[in-house]
Amino acid sequence: MIRREGARKWFVRAVTKWGRKQRLVIGHKADAVKVYFELLTQIYEEHGIVKKTTLTFNMLIDVYVEQHLKFKRSHDNFRYTLDRLKEALGPVYINEFTRETFENYLMQLESCRTQTHDRYRPATVNKYLILAKCVFNHAVENQILKENPIGKIPLREVNNVRDKVLNQDEYAKLKDCLPDYLKPICDFAVQVPVRKMELVNMKVSDVDLVENIIYVPDGTTKSGKGRQLPIPPNMVSYFRDIPKDSEWAFYRKEYGKCLNLGDFKRAFRHACELANLTWLHFHDFRHCAITAMSRRGIPQTVIMRIAGLTTNSVFNRYRTVNINDVKNVFDYAN
Repeated sequence: MIRREGARKWFVRAVTKWGRKQRLVIGHKADAVKVYFELLTQIYEEHGIVKKTTLTFNMLIDVYVEQHLKFKRSHDNFRYTLDRLKEALGPVYINEFTRETFENYLMQLESCRTQTHDRYRPATVNKYLILAKCVFNHAVENQILKENPIGKIPLREVNNVRDKVLNQDEYAKLKDCLPDYLKPICDFAVQVPVRKMELVNMKVSDVDLVENIIYVPDGTTKSGKGRQLPIPPNMVSYFRDIPKDSEWAFYRKEYGKCLNLGDFKRAFRHACELANLTWLHFHDFRHCAITAMSRRGIPQTVIMRIAGLTTNSVFNRYRTVNINDVKNVFDYAN
């Protein structure tokens, strides 16, 4: 059995073939689970029998989080998914955990209703599947398990390619519906391909008005690598007029203080509904900026460096081609 002893101690207790009791004090729960499973395996081999172990899927999740996931930036993003997996499948014993068990759970997910959509989308279902596979693969790598019981379950087919960009009239209509504090960040995002959180966390100290460049520091991007962003000519005056007491390049004023924008998803969604652009997401501005730069004849390598893209396939995903590109093909040639 495994029990907690004190703030940072766990102990493992087992009985050997000759009735001798073993009690080991372990520092972390993840290590305690591994030692416990090794002892059980040794005892069952000595007895020559097979018994149902008390190792559960919940324990494997704790091992994965303790030894691997908590050191990654994506830990907070996966916390809700992990909680849902624990709630549904946590008590299941590992020797009873089969491919059919998890496939039934995925089918239940696909039939559930959500607040924003009628059903869980394939990409969301894949998120649960990938995370569960990571948990089992980590157990296999640490010799807690011999094989991954769900390793051969295929991912759901996802068709989430965005093939629509805003035109000038649509953006003007949206801007009229936006609150004043969101207009500057949207003006920048629709012209420069940058991610939402990179803009939200952008500081005044990163802005160089002499070179008309914004420096995105290492560790603040999705890839972890910093890059340089150009300042659009129509945004120079905005950056020049940022209040001196503001730490953030894009801010909102509240009680006389300049505060970080934070998560403005609800305010942006409300503006999209007022402008009858319910299909639009803030990340679509990234598609708009890359497409607009490409249409202006900016080299692909330059666009990829600004956007932080590393492969041509990802660039082609963001670069939208529509009927206007086909009609204007000879204008591009000239």
